[in-house]
Amino acid sequence: MEKTNLEVKTNRNVTLDYLRVFAMFMVVFDHIVFMRRPEWIGTKLADYAFFKPLSIIQWSGAFGVCIFFLLTGYLFIPSFKRKQSGILGSIRFTLRKLLSLWLPCVCAFAFFFAFQKIVGMITPAGRYWWQFSAKEWIESSTLLSFFIGSYDKINITWFLIPLVIFYVIYAQLQNVKVNEKYRCIVYMGGVLTMYALGKLFSKIPFFVCCSHYSWFVTLIFAGIILYQVKSNSISKRWGTVLLFMNYCTTLLGLYLYDKRYLLNEPYLVSFVYAVMLFIMLPKLELKKNKVISFFADISFSVYLLHMCIGGLVLSLLVSKMRFTFAFCITIVTTILFCTIFCYLIEKPIRKLLRRL
Repeated sequence: MEKTNLEVKTNRNVTLDYLRVFAMFMVVFDHIVFMRRPEWIGTKLADYAFFKPLSIIQWSGAFGVCIFFLLTGYLFIPSFKRKQSGILGSIRFTLRKLLSLWLPCVCAFAFFFAFQKIVGMITPAGRYWWQFSAKEWIESSTLLSFFIGSYDKINITWFLIPLVIFYVIYAQLQNVKVNEKYRCIVYMGGVLTMYALGKLFSKIPFFVCCSHYSWFVTLIFAGIILYQVKSNSISKRWGTVLLFMNYCTTLLGLYLYDKRYLLNEPYLVSFVYAVMLFIMLPKLELKKNKVISFFADISFSVYLLHMCIGGLVLSLLVSKMRFTFAFCITIVTTILFCTIFCYLIEKPIRKLLRRL
């Protein structure tokens, strides 16, 4: 039987690369452009043509985040099976994954901290980030602020918290002896446990933080279920049942910890669109593209740095030229800095961790 793009056993997965890049630019445009300049003609066009009619919240930022988490789940199963064996293997794999997230995050903050200090010395317009203390930079970059109950004023690394929770839950429950058909139900049980711990220990910041972000983990589980269906590990019928159960788990988390995404901002609409895109995109039989592959390579560095670098560059340019030109220069500059960071810092870190 002929394989789809999602099943091709090569070093590059064409469809997933397109999804990575699509998600990356949705998040970048939201943070750098749409949320900063809602009155811009480009923002209004996107708003009235897509976001409002389709109930896509946060100017597509939530849509991009949903795709990002789905990709994480979809890619996790094959990499986990390849690189771990037994309990010790699970622990080693989990630590490697956590370090591959945390170390680039710390380095990205250090990189930008030095950069914005230099820019601020040259021009007062670049001193926005000077308002944050060294303590706040350290707490945000190391994720400590989330776990000790300190309000994260910088707040650009929140998306790493669900990933940390996911890796811990998955690794700890992977060795539970259960039919693979029901394994995702065990993982959902792990998320439900996090919900309960948040209510039982509501005065302990660590449990409150983990519980608040745990519902995002169900988006990653959806990616796992989609992979299991695609690889024929489970039937499409059972996969549909699991997706529905996972959806109910997500609803419960939103009801308990984030009602605004149920009542005011329908986050799950973006999630459903992301799942539909994930299912339908392989049918287009997309061809490999060097530009897409390049952006897919630097996508994680872009997630880490785009809001800092992009926001700083845009603030320097917007008073000196038309917003459209400032926006274009900002995007190019952001991509340049993220590329440098990716190839000089992120990739060497990942290469080093693969040896562990």
